[in-house]
Amino acid sequence: MAPRKRSAANEHLKKFPGLGVYPDGRYYFQNQYTNRQRSLKTKDLKTAVGRWALAKALSDKEYGHDSAAKLAESLKESNTPLSKGANIHLCDFIKKWRTEFLEKGLVKVKIKRDQGMPISARTQDDYAKQAKQLEALDSARFPLASPKALKDIRAMLAPWIAKPTHYNHLKAMLGRVYDHAVLEGLLDKSPMRDIEKIGVPERKVLIPDNAYVEITGKIAVHRIQTKTCDGTWRAMACDLFYMLSQQPIDGFSLRMSQLKLDFGDHGEIHLSRAKTGVEGVIEMNAEMREVIDWLIRFRTSQLHIAKDVIHKPETDHLLIYPSYMGRKLRWKPVKHRTFSKWWKEAVTEAGYKGQYWLMDLRKKGLTDEFVGQGENDKGLHETDAMKRHYRLITPPKRSKNTLTSIRSRTAEG
Repeated sequence: MAPRKRSAANEHLKKFPGLGVYPDGRYYFQNQYTNRQRSLKTKDLKTAVGRWALAKALSDKEYGHDSAAKLAESLKESNTPLSKGANIHLCDFIKKWRTEFLEKGLVKVKIKRDQGMPISARTQDDYAKQAKQLEALDSARFPLASPKALKDIRAMLAPWIAKPTHYNHLKAMLGRVYDHAVLEGLLDKSPMRDIEKIGVPERKVLIPDNAYVEITGKIAVHRIQTKTCDGTWRAMACDLFYMLSQQPIDGFSLRMSQLKLDFGDHGEIHLSRAKTGVEGVIEMNAEMREVIDWLIRFRTSQLHIAKDVIHKPETDHLLIYPSYMGRKLRWKPVKHRTFSKWWKEAVTEAGYKGQYWLMDLRKKGLTDEFVGQGENDKGLHETDAMKRHYRLITPPKRSKNTLTSIRSRTAEG
């Protein structure tokens, strides 16, 4: 229903929609969304207009028309100096934290009360990449201490909601940034405490033996451009990743100096996990030694070709690209990204599109190892919980009976 037409006496209220006056001279506010009237409890026009403005802003906000509230917030923020001092913008503070603390090795992880240690080189590199990613966003150009920082942070991270792992990594890095802002006295507390991680479904995929054989059969044939080459070395690399049972990055970074071929019965591999820095020794069996020897022979044959063509490449990596890869790649260390692409293609060719990831070889290796030898530390895990995470099959508990018949023992006595 349209509001009543104003009388000539009330024409001066036309520019204040919803403001009216009772016959006794008291002003009232009529909500344009509900048509309900409420007295403003004053007969003074100036006072009534002030109360009308508040009532209208509240009703607009309640029914989705928050332009007045946004204007008030905008006017409030207009008093904030541009990215300066305590009002520095988030994007600029991230850059300051990255260049002055992170890249100088000053960011530490807490071990226990009053004790800490520098974060690992890999974590530092990851934080730097994530920081640069957020620094470049227009959505990060808001004051660090903005009263609506929580809302702005959520909006900034929203594009990664569908990618929970990366979302959580960005959240963790931002937590470090805001904790540092608290230490500098720019904030009372970090708003990141009110932003929860997104749940990441636990991946429980165990590659069946027959699927592995089919996939490695496909990857052993390397079609590159118009050529079809012998890619057996790629299948042998997969065998290595399975037997090594570490993250793929630990396999690609494996160097000749880590192979202690004269130790023990079949040699040992000494390594340190890239993710955690945990060090370990893996004693090879005859089958694993055969894989290592094959890859060493392949590497040696490729470097002989390189020596005949150009100067010998200066690399100690076990896995290198063969000569047929072309000038840009040949004889250089194999990259995780490239090999993962090959694995993905082979999985598709074998009829298992999207089902198995290269990283699943670690889980398969540790599960098979647990079934075969029981409790062990091959995964180089820091906690028992992570051990269980990588073991998808729990074999039945075994025991040996040493008891004898009570009756027979009694009879003997």
